[in-house]
Amino acid sequence: MIDETNDEQPLELEHVPVLHTLPDGMLEIRVWRYAHPMWSDHRISTIALYDEYGDMVEEKLLDEDEAACVQFDISNLDEYEIRIRCSIHGTWGMKIEK
Repeated sequence: MIDETNDEQPLELEHVPVLHTLPDGMLEIRVWRYAHPMWSDHRISTIALYDEYGDMVEEKLLDEDEAACVQFDISNLDEYEIRIRCSIHGTWGMKIEK
């Protein structure tokens, strides 16, 4: 959950991934705690999972009619990175250690 007291700018807050680890070893990623716009000219186009070496494990392509929410299997990863591409604002990332 995003801390309301932090110093992040509104543009950054709109692109921060909200992560939920599920009991089955899956990771659910949602961009922003509210729904990120998914219009033809402004949307999240991809959400990707990378391992600790920076190698892509999996990438999910999103259509404009899909919510910016995906799941990845992270059961075999001790460290990973999430990268999110917005069609207007570029790529944002977050590294995670279990």
